Amino acid sequence: MKKVKAFPRIDGNIGWYDISPHKGKIKGETLTGNHIYDFTVIGAGFTGVATARRLAELHPNAKIALVDALKIGQGASGRNSGMLIDIPISRIENPKEFDCQRESTSHSLNKFAINRMKDTLDEHNIDAHWAQSGRYLAAREADNYHRIDNFIAVLKQLGEPHEVLSQSQLTKNLGTEFYNKAVYTPNSILVNPASLIMGLASVLPKNITVYENSPLRSMSLEGEKGLWFDKGKIKTDKIIFATNAFNEATHVSKNRLAPMFTYASLTRVLTSKELKGFNGVLDCGYGVSSAHAAGTSLRFTCDNRILIRNTVRASLKGNQAFYDKALKRHRSAFINRFPQLKQVPFEYTWGGNICMTLNHNNEFHESHPGVYSVAGMNATGIVKGTYLGYYMAEYINGNNSPELDYILDHSQPSWVPPEPLRTIGAAASLYNIERKAGIEM
Repeated sequence: MKKVKAFPRIDGNIGWYDISPHKGKIKGETLTGNHIYDFTVIGAGFTGVATARRLAELHPNAKIALVDALKIGQGASGRNSGMLIDIPISRIENPKEFDCQRESTSHSLNKFAINRMKDTLDEHNIDAHWAQSGRYLAAREADNYHRIDNFIAVLKQLGEPHEVLSQSQLTKNLGTEFYNKAVYTPNSILVNPASLIMGLASVLPKNITVYENSPLRSMSLEGEKGLWFDKGKIKTDKIIFATNAFNEATHVSKNRLAPMFTYASLTRVLTSKELKGFNGVLDCGYGVSSAHAAGTSLRFTCDNRILIRNTVRASLKGNQAFYDKALKRHRSAFINRFPQLKQVPFEYTWGGNICMTLNHNNEFHESHPGVYSVAGMNATGIVKGTYLGYYMAEYINGNNSPELDYILDHSQPSWVPPEPLRTIGAAASLYNIERKAGIEM
């Protein structure tokens, strides 16, 4: 019997969840009593939902449980920036080392995941504020232009459409004079991520039972598999752990994952007077990623709010001191970009997990007979989590494909030291990166 060592929790007030039209509409029950399932998926984020959906398609007569410690939409899947990035390779330092074949396959998998989600939304008429607004990779300081230039070189190798923009063009498109250079790629998608995950979870096949507010407390992974919750138990043939940063806490990963915690803030809706400086902004808003690794992510939403996301801590969870530090940084980043809106308050501030690996390979394996682990999305969890979940179901089913071969070939995360060395090392590295970010943060 193994006890779970850590659990997700709500940190702050989750803006995406609170403003979603789907809030409170999923009727997932709390797990009570004893149950038997063919497949049990732990974690109802994008990876878990994609895994459960594909398992149900492959096994329409199987009994499948999908279990989350929180309500769907309250976990990490509902707390990110809401950018579905089709080409998430903006950290390329040397285009000469760029593996075009590898990244072409990765790009194809990203498009597959995006299209699969969009097809589900269209089929069921689900509102997730989905908009093909593209993404800007942007910088203010000339010291960071080389990352944009490197990304442009990569885009040219991939044959992907893009546009390089100057400061005057960015001012018109973004409503801020802050950025001096950017490259725009048109095929990334912007969403309310909480609406997206709740919408996808609300239309799962009928042979999937969804349990919310049901944290896993202990488990038996050898022989007859059992999962114990606060008020019930599941006996199951196969278990899939799709809890990303928490997979090590559930004993299916060891010394491979580097959990991080970060914060975002979302303003109230801007007034018509405040919107006068945004005449060139599309109705569907925009998304900006920083060319600096520690820079601020920025969203202008379709309902006229502004999101700021920055500050990373090497931890599974936040605390009040980190919350206060992040909020102060958010305020500074907001005013630096929109000094004319300095009176506009944040209506929501929240924290959430991301999970990194040192070599950017994801974890995708069978940790024990009949027990599977998917983790290490490296801050691209909506898209990568969706295709990894789909192909985990394919893997469990014994299917073969070039896509699955590619995933398996790139599923060996580098070793990371155990605690406390991991946190000490990560904290020192993050401090150095953030210190160098300067005004980009």
